[in-house]
Amino acid sequence: MKIYLTISIVISLALIVSLLVIPVVIKWVRHKGLLAQPNHRTSHVIPTPSMGGIGIFFGLLAVLPFLNYNIEIITILVSACVLFGVGLWDDFYDMKSLLKLFIQIGCATALYFAGFSIDNLHGILGIYEIPKIVACIITILFITGVTNAFNLIDGIDGLAG
Repeated sequence: MKIYLTISIVISLALIVSLLVIPVVIKWVRHKGLLAQPNHRTSHVIPTPSMGGIGIFFGLLAVLPFLNYNIEIITILVSACVLFGVGLWDDFYDMKSLLKLFIQIGCATALYFAGFSIDNLHGILGIYEIPKIVACIITILFITGVTNAFNLIDGIDGLAG
């Protein structure tokens, strides 16, 4: 029962910090004129603040003291820092999408080798255990896909933050 309380507190802390930081980031972005301009890929029609990932990243930083550090957690943190850096760089300099994809695949691969693996579907579609090579591919595709989905949502209208 104690673990559920700890998880609830950590998630709540990350959410509260993110909710407090995002408005500050939006104000700073507006002040600096770092607005995402409308184009054929966006749904907004006026310049819109981007960089909501900064607030989300601060939420992650707030929970660092509560983590039990092991190879999995360290790999998550390193991957999150790399992806945060890529996102920030992309907001400022418009990084090539193929380069972003390779970096995302690299982070997903690191997570797989750190121990994160979708190796059992627990009966979904009648599938239970998955062979290691298939588990590797599915895990990397899933993590990369979720990362891209998050990035696409944010890129369309700044909604992720």
